[in-house]
Amino acid sequence: MELSIYEHRQADVITIRGRVDSLSAEELSQAIEGAHQHGKYNLVLDMSQVEFVSSAGLRALIEAQRHTTALGSGEITLAQVPPRLKELLDMTGLSRDFRTFETVAAALAYASKGL
Repeated sequence: MELSIYEHRQADVITIRGRVDSLSAEELSQAIEGAHQHGKYNLVLDMSQVEFVSSAGLRALIEAQRHTTALGSGEITLAQVPPRLKELLDMTGLSRDFRTFETVAAALAYASKGL
């Protein structure tokens, strides 16, 4: 897995490339925690280049969203979710925990409403 972080006024965008599995889920968790430590609580995860998400990857996403929500200052949104991952989120009921957007721009527009 590779991560790229882009700072925007509305939210930081974390682009994820590759597989989010038991070997890489902690790296994603640390990137999200690092954003929180820098005062960034609205985060957009660009999922367009995600190839696979394991149960460990799903757990990392759920824990990050719960932590972000508990802080009361932001939200993690998902953008450009591949169809297979969207289906997985729907089947597991996790789609109700994450707002999803067709594009990163749409997710950033949503985040700007919270400013």
